[in-house]
Amino acid sequence: MRKPILSILDHLMDTLSDAIFLKDGEGRWIYANDNALNLFDLKNVVWEGKTDQELSVIKPQFHGTFLKCFKDDALAWEMGTALYFEETVSGIDGIEYTFKVQKVPLFHPDGGREALCTIGHDITAQRQAEHHLSSNEARHQIIEDEKNHALVKEQDFLRFLIDSIGVSVYGIDQNGICTFINPIGVKTLGYSNANEIVGKPMHELIHHSLEDGTHLPRSGCSLHKAYPRQEYFHSENETFWHKDHTPFKVEYWSNPLIENGEITGGVITFADITQQKMLDEKLHYLAHHDALTTLPNRVVLYENLNHAIAMARRESKSAALLMLDLDRFKDVNDNYGHSSGDNLLQMIATDLQSRLRSTDIIARLGGDEFAVLLRNLTDYQDAADVAQSLIDTVSKSRSLDSGNEVYVGLSIGIAIAPNHGESAEELMQHADTALYSAKSLSKGSFRFYTDEMTVQARKRLELEFGLRRAIRNNELYVVYQPQVDIKSGRIISVEALLRWNDPLYGSIPPTVFIPVAEETGMIREIGLWVLQEGCKQAKKWLTQGIELRVAINLSGRQFEDGNIDETVFKILHDYDLPPHLLELELTESMLINNEQKIMDQLHALKSRGITLALDDFGTGYSSLSYLKQLPFDILKIDKSFIDGIPNENEDMQIASSIIAMGHILGFKILAEGVETDEQLRFLEEKGCDTYQGYLKNRPIDPDTISKIMMHQHIEQGK
Repeated sequence: MRKPILSILDHLMDTLSDAIFLKDGEGRWIYANDNALNLFDLKNVVWEGKTDQELSVIKPQFHGTFLKCFKDDALAWEMGTALYFEETVSGIDGIEYTFKVQKVPLFHPDGGREALCTIGHDITAQRQAEHHLSSNEARHQIIEDEKNHALVKEQDFLRFLIDSIGVSVYGIDQNGICTFINPIGVKTLGYSNANEIVGKPMHELIHHSLEDGTHLPRSGCSLHKAYPRQEYFHSENETFWHKDHTPFKVEYWSNPLIENGEITGGVITFADITQQKMLDEKLHYLAHHDALTTLPNRVVLYENLNHAIAMARRESKSAALLMLDLDRFKDVNDNYGHSSGDNLLQMIATDLQSRLRSTDIIARLGGDEFAVLLRNLTDYQDAADVAQSLIDTVSKSRSLDSGNEVYVGLSIGIAIAPNHGESAEELMQHADTALYSAKSLSKGSFRFYTDEMTVQARKRLELEFGLRRAIRNNELYVVYQPQVDIKSGRIISVEALLRWNDPLYGSIPPTVFIPVAEETGMIREIGLWVLQEGCKQAKKWLTQGIELRVAINLSGRQFEDGNIDETVFKILHDYDLPPHLLELELTESMLINNEQKIMDQLHALKSRGITLALDDFGTGYSSLSYLKQLPFDILKIDKSFIDGIPNENEDMQIASSIIAMGHILGFKILAEGVETDEQLRFLEEKGCDTYQGYLKNRPIDPDTISKIMMHQHIEQGK
């Protein structure tokens, strides 16, 4: 949807007579319409991304103009508001052109520079007309000197000039009666010839009412107020009326005619700025709305949020900010493409709007994030009710235009004003903290902000910074937990497990730092390092005469680039490690929404002789019949089912079923977290193949593994 809007806007700007160009916050040109390119002779050069200084080198004939543009830009940025300048440009035809230039600085919500829009309106003809028409005293002297013949020649020349220029011009006497109008003025006003206008009162003919039809008396007209004061008058936003009684927007300039100190009339130059106004409105709309969903954007949200906070404080009522984030939206983009993702966002935006009051504000912040502002609340429960309603509305199956059926959920964080924040920034930060809590604890739910959440958010941020430092300073290391064949009691493989020893806080559990690594994307770098370490250690053991398969956990993030198979093959080649000594473990959750993308890479890994294991089986959504289609060798029963043995009948039944059905489907079964002899006896009775857990060994360092394996070889030799 974004492309058609931009295409129409681009075409519109190329059809305008103005020169329009955009520069980014660093002064680099990022857009120019045809008139701007023609003006500076840039059609056949690479101008995008260039600054005024760089363009002055490419086009030295415009050096002075580019230098003035640069200075005027700096002033516009400094003032922080739209400014007007008058600039002269020597065209490529050698003619001096005069432009009325409007410079509009645009800023990011955080105050940073975003872009500078420059609109140049050619007023050369207008200035020429004004120059000639304002010199009444000089003409009077000419009349005195040249007498009647010179006067006629002057009037003929002025008539020719006025009729030839490309702007609308008319004159009035001291009573406001039209004395002349040029052809383009007649055409602009919708008349057939000047005789329909000359001799008529111009205010009553073309300026009689405001745009909404409200009568505007001559005494209220700014132009006629300026005449008694003998003042030049300029207006950028007036309403004139066509012959067919339709209004249109004009910009006009009025010069009084003065003889012997008395007003004898005036000359008015005007231009139809309807297209310019349409463009301004379109630019304003785009600056305040999301192009994809047409919802208000972050700018509108901030404006309304600050107002709502002030009102809540003044009227002793509450306002609520709801931060919304779609669950599993990324999977839709990855599997079906961004066009399908855009289609889904449009559908959800419409559904969300349908559940809100007209006084509520919903905005799209970017990606799959939305925000809702609820005003005039009397109770916190009102916000909770709306949040649950929005979750129920979004959490359903949808058919996309592509024909694909998708399902996404919604998580919401809620902050209440003024209790949870005295400013828009503070309230958004706290609502975002609550959203993070909702997504972490239970997706498809909502959470209110609390002070405890802020503490947790800060701790998480510290953890993220610490983890980045740990990667740089080599504070991460790998330990290995033996995996034991139940029948023989021998160690046949080990699982590589990541550990972090922080110099300040000591050992930090993987359950704490791995989720942060996943969320931030650091898991890609960490996962690659663990792969390299595990393969390097397996090769070291092999050179010691110890043939031991190393199992390494993979993250879903590592599959996103679509080349994990090539990465693994390269590591095996670099360390000269036989593929059968590497085992890769995946979790069920990784297969739910990216199955085909991952399936292709799994088959590639399997074809090279690498062992594949499904970790934490039983905690996800996969059925055993579905697993038959996947190239796994090993199913690992999750520790949560082993913990209940022998006291929890349900856990024992689940474990028994996984073992039995897994064997039928051709899988080896490994039990995780075995800690007691009773658990091991049960697993042995049910035919489980291997196990790992504290009953045999905790995760230990590579040298200890070497000693254990050497002892095992000696015992086996006896």
